[in-house]
Amino acid sequence: MDFGDHEHIFSPPRRWLKRQQEAFFSLTPAEKALVEQSAANTEDAASTKGSS
Repeated sequence: MDFGDHEHIFSPPRRWLKRQQEAFFSLTPAEKALVEQSAANTEDAASTKGSS
């Protein structure tokens, strides 16, 4: 059942659910920095191993 784009009784729960999903599937700035640092370390290790 589609209620369209207008505001209806299920709009607030849908907005809440969307915020929860976005928060769950996104990284905090600290987590992003950790991923970037880990990727840089992996690239450094690969380039060091390849140049031997």
